[in-house]
Amino acid sequence: MNAPGYGAMRVVLRSLHLLVARLADEDRLRTARMLFAFATGDGRTVARIFHESSPHAATPDYAAYESEMAGFVEALGAAPGAD
Repeated sequence: MNAPGYGAMRVVLRSLHLLVARLADEDRLRTARMLFAFATGDGRTVARIFHESSPHAATPDYAAYESEMAGFVEALGAAPGAD
């Protein structure tokens, strides 16, 4: 899928039923919230979750970062084949 202005981007989730790690409840719920935000086009929530989850957040202008992430997520939803 190509989101305008973002080049080729594809998010693929596939379960191979291989247990490679066990997530703590907090991490599992955060991942579920992030995937739900992607699926519903809520880029501001995606930005917040990525920012809060990052081990190192050196974002000099959070408002610009959040705006760019919101545009990116919106563009993914508008891309052909996004459903």
